[in-house]
Formats: sequence, C-alpha cells, structure tokens
Amino acid sequence: MSLGLRPIPTESKNSLIQIASNIWTIEAEGFVYYRPPAQPRYPYPHRAVVIRLRNNTLFVHSPIALTPAIKKEVDTLGTVKYLVSPNHIHHLHLGEWSEAYPAAILYASPGLIAKRKGLTFEKTLSTDNPESEWEGQIEQSIFKSWNGWFDELVFFHCESRTVVLTDMIMDFNPSTFSALSQVTTQWNLMYRHTPQNDSVCSCFWP
Repeated sequence: MSLGLRPIPTESKNSLIQIASNIWTIEAEGFVYYRPPAQPRYPYPHRAVVIRLRNNTLFVHSPIALTPAIKKEVDTLGTVKYLVSPNHIHHLHLGEWSEAYPAAILYASPGLIAKRKGLTFEKTLSTDNPESEWEGQIEQSIFKSWNGWFDELVFFHCESRTVVLTDMIMDFNPSTFSALSQVTTQWNLMYRHTPQNDSVCSCFWP
C-alpha cells in the first residue's frame, strides 16, 4: 500500500481542510516557538484534527485557537464532544474550547493534568485501549519515551485509514527555519516529506 503524508495545504489559513471522509484539519495562523533540549528555537506550525463519529459527535485532537470563524465552521460538522491532548505540550487552547463547549469531555495526555490544574479532565489517556465512546472508529497507541517526559498518543481513524501523529513526525518547510535550524534539522529529520516519515506511519497500522 502506498503511504503519504498530509499534503501542504493551499487553502487559506484558519479554515477546515477535509482530508478524507469525516476527517478534517484546521491550520492555525502563525507559529508556536519552542526550544527542544540541546537544539535551537524552532517555529512550529500547528493544527487541529477534527473527526466526526457515527453519532455526529466530534473528536477534536490538539485544539488550536478558537476564533469565531473556526467555531462557525466546526459547528456545521456536528457536536463537539471530545477534546483530546496528544502530548503534554499540546494543551494551550483546551481551556477556550472547553468554555465554548461546556458539555465537551476533556482527555489529558500523560503528565498534563499536573500542568493544567484549572481544567477538569475525564481521565488521562495512557494505554493502547480506545475509549468506548470512539472504539471501533478511532484506534490509539501510546508511544512511550525512555524517561516518560514525552509520551505521545497516536490515533488511527479507521474509516479513512488516517494515522494522526503530533510531534513524533516533523514535516516542516525548511524555508521557515533560521540558518542554524536548517543545519540541525538535517539530522533530526524535520524537513518535509522525508522517506523516514512515511516509514514511521507503517509501524502503527499497516
């Protein structure tokens, strides 16, 4: 089977981009700046993934800033029900989505509850067993780091056979990097469309 990464979008930012049946991304404007250990500061693009389940509820992975325009588009898809953090770095906008959708259930990634004490989470997702609310529609796998600092949840949308990764794969445009960053990203495989990225996808759900 031929595998491929999400295409670089040509649509305008801050709008839903349909990837396949019942799954969309929302591209955020601008960048989030972060310095990984022993590396320079990188400009990280960020996006949310929205999956519509069979009962017309929505699973929102790594929510981005919720603008009125985004909310209007998302509301046309169904009812926002599950707000999910895939790792402890992707949490900045959970609060505003929770305020906008008070009936939505929040799910934490490992280590997040201690960081976001002001939010009420249903539980921490820390196993390969999907929740009953999306079992049979979305599978999940917990990728554990060697010291537990950067555990990440990887999801698989069964209908479209789409693997949803977060920071396990860096698929960036090198033109957004500084000269130093362009050097360091040659060894950490953050350039877009590297063959290694396609290989990683097949490790989870062939």
